[in-house]
Amino acid sequence: MTVIIGLVIVFASVIVGYLLAHGQLLVLWQPAEFVVILGAAAGSLVVSTPFHVMKTIVKALVNKLKGKGQGGKFIMDVIWVLHQLASQARREGLLVFEHHAENPKESWILQKIIHHEALVGFVCDALRLIALGLATEELTEILNSDIETREAESKEPGEAVTTVADALPGLGIVAAVLGIIITMGAIGGDSAAVGKHVASALVGTFLGVLMAYGVVGPIATVVKKEMEREIMLLKVIRNGMISVSNGLNPFVVCESARRSIPEAVRPSFKKMEAELNVK
Repeated sequence: MTVIIGLVIVFASVIVGYLLAHGQLLVLWQPAEFVVILGAAAGSLVVSTPFHVMKTIVKALVNKLKGKGQGGKFIMDVIWVLHQLASQARREGLLVFEHHAENPKESWILQKIIHHEALVGFVCDALRLIALGLATEELTEILNSDIETREAESKEPGEAVTTVADALPGLGIVAAVLGIIITMGAIGGDSAAVGKHVASALVGTFLGVLMAYGVVGPIATVVKKEMEREIMLLKVIRNGMISVSNGLNPFVVCESARRSIPEAVRPSFKKMEAELNVK
């Protein structure tokens, strides 16, 4: 929702300011300029970005718009999952993890986070290793290596969108140059037509700069933040899984996980305790 509100503020501010300066709104409607700039931007993204990265970009934006995995509720769901896994391991032993790892969609514990495929996959991989009796040191090394790989990959979507944002002012100039070429061909004709062609060319430059700094640039930041949040959740799960493998008390498991959450979104211990007792 904040993404939509922010974009509305951007466009409303530009349009209202333009109208206050007695500008004519219809002059800004230049479909040809939109086609040149946005089409070239989309094409450059397709050329330079692997398909799986583009899917990740779309997924990150959709999750942000829908609020999936956002806020303290989802973080508490992750902690709840760790608490339940630790509790069940103490009651039934580590081999019980095999069922959850092999059938995550049928796991009553993993249902809390089942819509987040990356987290579920990470949890299942960790559960398999714990069920195999892997030593804590080896488990820690493997999970850290996994997170490092994912962290490096998580930078690609944001960098791809940032590259498009950086290219948009240049594409705006391309559209403007094309407009000037058309204008030069109209010189000697009706002066009003020449003026319209010049205005169209300038709209190309305006659109390129606006899209770069007012739309695509902020969207790149949104994608980066979404990917950083996913890595943060993986680290929370890693700390919890390591504590589970050590056979620690479920609340201690949750506390070790809670400590790896950034303070701005970290639930207090009392809130965590109350939530876990309720759930």
